[in-house]
Amino acid sequence: MIPIWQDPLVLVTAHDHPLRTLEQITFKQLANHPAILPSHGTFTRALIDHHFNTQQHQLNIRLETNYLETIKMLVSIGQGWSVLPETLIDNSLHAYHGYFTAHRVLGIAHHPKRTLSNAAHAFISACQTPQKNHQRKT
Repeated sequence: MIPIWQDPLVLVTAHDHPLRTLEQITFKQLANHPAILPSHGTFTRALIDHHFNTQQHQLNIRLETNYLETIKMLVSIGQGWSVLPETLIDNSLHAYHGYFTAHRVLGIAHHPKRTLSNAAHAFISACQTPQKNHQRKT
């Protein structure tokens, strides 16, 4: 894989979620509230499970889905908390930056024994060039 960018994961809730009233959130408190998480078998879910398994708390999972936009929408209307890529966070969610310290590395996969075309090389080069569009505005 050719890495393109780091995609930090952030704990998120709705703006009116009960966790917002807490000064500091513990793993035990998170476990007491429903979670909406990516499905098992995804890299993002593996990162989340690893993070919470080290704390030995059983999560209260309301829903699992492979669609991050669905998770975002359900969290924004108060159906639970989640951990989402920072690139998905907007004003519809409250983000707890610094609480969850994992990230994904997103990139381009290719067959190592195949020769890349000139177009493929140009595409990879364009993806690796820093763009203002890739940076999230807060």
